[in-house]
Amino acid sequence: MIKKTVSSIINSLENSKVHKGNGHIYQNLQNVFDEEFKNELLDTIGQENNFTVEHLQKNQARAKLKHDNALQNKLKIIFSHSQIKKFIQKNYDMNVGDVVPSVWIDSEGYNLPRHTDDGSIAVAMQIYLGTARNLGTQLYTNMESKEPLA
Repeated sequence: MIKKTVSSIINSLENSKVHKGNGHIYQNLQNVFDEEFKNELLDTIGQENNFTVEHLQKNQARAKLKHDNALQNKLKIIFSHSQIKKFIQKNYDMNVGDVVPSVWIDSEGYNLPRHTDDGSIAVAMQIYLGTARNLGTQLYTNMESKEPLA
């Protein structure tokens, strides 16, 4: 299953345009996971006991997948795969070190204001599951930008 999921991710990466500009590189991916893995992800998300509320998130409508969850471990293996790292190194012109995946559930009412990410994060991939048209994050070149990158 891991090989199939890695192939699905690579296919999604290779078939989406890499946007470069203003010192930023990004991609808008579609159909990232194969059906089997997506179903496992959805099953895991559907079980509240798989998640915990992080200390600094106590007052937020969100929870994080427990670090010892089997899916969490699979994600680390998948995103540490040499093919994925090679794609990022080639297309984003950077070396990829440790991969630390996190799965978060943001519930109704959760909002994260515009912010800058921690400087230690070289690559971030956010995957949204749902049916709403405007799922996701808007990326800006800086805190003062009026228009998002995509």
